[in-house]
Amino acid sequence: QQQLDDATADSEEQVRAWNAEILRLCDEANAGLDEKAEAFDELRHLEQNAPEALARVQEQRRDAAAALDAAEERLRALSASYAPEALATVADNPVQARQRIAFADEQLAAAEAAIGAGKGGEAAVSIRAAEDAVGQAAMLEEAITKLGRDFAEGERSAAALILELEGDIGAAASLPDPDGRVAAAIASTRAQVDAARASQSGAARRPLQTLQSLEA
Repeated sequence: QQQLDDATADSEEQVRAWNAEILRLCDEANAGLDEKAEAFDELRHLEQNAPEALARVQEQRRDAAAALDAAEERLRALSASYAPEALATVADNPVQARQRIAFADEQLAAAEAAIGAGKGGEAAVSIRAAEDAVGQAAMLEEAITKLGRDFAEGERSAAALILELEGDIGAAASLPDPDGRVAAAIASTRAQVDAARASQSGAARRPLQTLQSLEA
């Protein structure tokens, strides 16, 4: 706008381009405000109901802390049956969840103090931060449970696929094989099936990797 208003003569092309840029920037600013409007509305609601919101998040925090012990036990149980690399995506989840809960405790204490001092706005910000941290802790805990379900489903699918491949091997064995290509395919498939069977037992299983190999 300053370039349009100064004493320097502007070409028609410059005027069009700068006006278009002004419109674009205004649209971008409006979109950014719209994106934040809901979050600000939620903070205002928290400010108006800070004591109730604090009690609700404190309860969520207690639930997340209680669930953490169970999640750690599930991870230990999974570690007894599956290879460390298969659990790599969740190995640090309990530690991270405890960090989130500790941060939530700090924010809840700050919110409680702010409410006592009549600072509803500060309390709302702390409550929201605590709520987010507790939610993250719950997600980290649930990821362990989900991976256990994925492992179980992967092992069921692998077992079914092994039976299917055994049938394919039997059918392939009866095909004409003048150049030995069928025999090579049978040998390769048999090796994969045998490896999959072996990987389904013991204390270092990799069910998702095994399933991928069978599918390939």
